[in-house]
Amino acid sequence: MEVDEARAAVRWAVREADGPVYLRLVSVPWPLGFEPSDVELVPGRGNVLRDGLDGAFVCTGPVLVSQAWRACELLEEQGVRFGLVALPWLRGIDGEWIVDVVPDGPLVCVDNHVLPGGQGEAVRVPQADGTLVVLPVERDDERMASLLALSDVMATGHHAAL
Repeated sequence: MEVDEARAAVRWAVREADGPVYLRLVSVPWPLGFEPSDVELVPGRGNVLRDGLDGAFVCTGPVLVSQAWRACELLEEQGVRFGLVALPWLRGIDGEWIVDVVPDGPLVCVDNHVLPGGQGEAVRVPQADGTLVVLPVERDDERMASLLALSDVMATGHHAAL
């Protein structure tokens, strides 16, 4: 989080937030790999740092944003144009805004925090509206284990651990 963005977040937390606020700041300098432009802090929304036609990364904080920026550069070398959205919110995300600003391709949420109820879930739920399919299984059905999504298998950090 850049100094100006941190200042805006503290101002919002003190003057505008309705209820408790948690701010998570990086305490060490972290090179972004690009020069950030002035951004406006709008509750629930982020900033499109890079437009893409083939998909988009969504993440928060200088460490993940810098890594996603680099991934965009590497993908572009292969002819793939991925966008990048810096989303400084973990809760109260404007799902309609996300749907409007990301392209019709893969949406990759790069999140190093919490999975259940975290930013990744808040970002993907509005996207899932037209893709969910009800399956004829109950929670205790033995086939349920085969229905887990990759995002449900993160304890080891390796999807192959299934």
